[in-house]
Amino acid sequence: MKTDRKFLMGGLLLLAGIASVVAIYQSTSEPELGPGARLYQEQCSACHGRDGGGLRELYPPLAGSPYLSETTDEMACLIRRGVRGSLVTADGSFNQRMPAFPHLTAADISQLLAFMQSRWGTTKTIPPVETLEQWLLSCP
Repeated sequence: MKTDRKFLMGGLLLLAGIASVVAIYQSTSEPELGPGARLYQEQCSACHGRDGGGLRELYPPLAGSPYLSETTDEMACLIRRGVRGSLVTADGSFNQRMPAFPHLTAADISQLLAFMQSRWGTTKTIPPVETLEQWLLSCP
């Protein structure tokens, strides 16, 4: 009976130790994402990659792309309206359809652009949400 109790206590301690290791791993392996990073991960990373590297000739890279930094107003429109037809960047010509994201608000797009710029762009300043709203109203 004492052997069974020692075995049971040892098993419980082992399970508690495993649970602690799992909890520590989960808390350190998945850093808290800001709203822009979360939006990128949910809406963009499937095509443009988690690292912004794009997908060969199908989807343009964002990392290191001058297009990202030089065309913030166009980027806002591309996100909202999507893209059909050829898109020419310094990285090449891409002709895959990009879906529209009409459900994203100007504030969402601002956070998304801020994340992309901070991660891969050279322009670190994103226009105020009010300016983005005006751009979005004038998108072709």
